[in-house]
Parts: sequence; C-alpha cells; structure tokens
Amino acid sequence: NILIDIPRGLEVIDSIPEQLQKENKKFQYGLMGSGKRAKEYESTINYLVNNQLVYRSFKIKDVKSPLSSCKDKDSFKLFYIDEGLLFTAMHLNKKKLLRDENLKEVLYENHIAKTLSDAGYSLYYYQSEGKAEVNFVIQNRNGQIIPIEITTKTNSKAKSLAVLMKKFTVTNAYRITENNFSTKKDIRYIPVYAVFCLNDTK
Repeated sequence: NILIDIPRGLEVIDSIPEQLQKENKKFQYGLMGSGKRAKEYESTINYLVNNQLVYRSFKIKDVKSPLSSCKDKDSFKLFYIDEGLLFTAMHLNKKKLLRDENLKEVLYENHIAKTLSDAGYSLYYYQSEGKAEVNFVIQNRNGQIIPIEITTKTNSKAKSLAVLMKKFTVTNAYRITENNFSTKKDIRYIPVYAVFCLNDTK
C-alpha cells in the first residue's frame, strides 16, 4: 500500500545522513527509532531503490565473478540521489566541511555512488571480518572486477585496498584522491573532480 509506504519512506530517507556519518555506514533500522525492524521496511526500501529515489550498495565478503553471488542481502548502505541534497540534509556549510575530513568523505562517497549507478553499475562494498573496508567494488561490461577506494588526508584505509587486491588476485583498482591523476603499480589515482571518468571504466 503506497499510502503506508510514504511515511516509512520518509523515515528511511531522513535517516540516511546520520547513517552515512557513522564509522560503520551499514544501514541500521534502529537509528529510525526503537523497535524498528527490517521486515517492516524491506518493501519500502525496495520501492525507493527501484524508483531511483535512493541508491543501495550491498556488502560483500568475497570477491569473485559474478559479484551478485557474493552480496549480503541484509547488509547495505543507502545513498542520496544527489550529494547537494545530502549537503543540505547534513546542515553543512563551507567552514564545517573544510574542518572535518569525515564529512568530505561522506559527500565523496555519495557522489561516487551516484556516478556509478547512473553509469549502470551495480554497487557493492567490501568489508572483511576485521576492519578492512573498500568503498566500492564494481564489475565492468567485460566481467572485470574493479575495487574503488576513497582516500583523504586523514583516513587510513589505504591498506584495505592492498589487502583486497592481494587476497583475491585483483589486478586493477582505482583510488579517488584530492591529488592529481597518477598511476602507481596497478592502481590508478583519479582526482575527486574527475570522478565522472569512472563512467568509462573498462
């Protein structure tokens, strides 16, 4: 019933900024209120995703083809369809953004989610049993698996990408950085302003 889904849909959308600012960005129903359960919101979230009102990225613990076979259906992140809307919903201003690297990473991650989704890629993120996490893992039209990691001045996730590449024998990867274009070993560095280049990932 769409009339029932509207208030629940608004609850989901309104909770996304808080969800993305957590250290573990996995969507947690409890943040919308005590006693909230997955079964109450599953159809609502599917509706939002299927109608492109939010983007969803599923967690994977394994990295193999096809990536869809690796996803954990119960663990996912949700993103806004526009990082400008997220900026407003997070009550940000230029001063706050320049002072907090975590807030910048949240906006970068949302922007990449939008860019990849709009290019037709299914979204996944890798998280090991430990703390290793890579922001995105995609599979291109040729079946090649490509991890994508965001690096800012203060984060320390650079080791996670190396761990994934070694463990699963991945030969190509991208890092989104605030620096210029470069290539080091099998990793291509893309500046944030050129994230649109990911549209042509081959």
